[in-house]
Amino acid sequence: MRVWDIPSEKNVVTFAGHEDYVRTLVRSPTSPNVWFSGGYDHKIIGWDLRTNSSIFTMDHADQLESLLPYPNGTTLVSAGGPNMQVWDLLSGGISMHTITNHQKSVTSLAFDSKRNRLLSASLDQHGS
Repeated sequence: MRVWDIPSEKNVVTFAGHEDYVRTLVRSPTSPNVWFSGGYDHKIIGWDLRTNSSIFTMDHADQLESLLPYPNGTTLVSAGGPNMQVWDLLSGGISMHTITNHQKSVTSLAFDSKRNRLLSASLDQHGS
């Protein structure tokens, strides 16, 4: 992951931690300095821009395609392979629940307009 200064077009800092392609990147909704990356190495890494370092690593157990933080900033959903996992960020990244409704890789996550339901899209051509 790289942080860029747009006006100067210069790379400010580079974060290294993934061992394969990084597929997804999202910012914490409660802190502009905390970001989460997910890669084909099955890792979700939390990054802190204030310290330029990782703050924790979680193992999704499959190649990651999408990450979605809950609006309150305490929970993160990851998608990869046919599974989705719900992570407790306050505990340092403990998996709270695994959702297995798809037959092929889940590629995208979103919340409905009221943020009451999790929406997922998959290569199996079914949404849930």
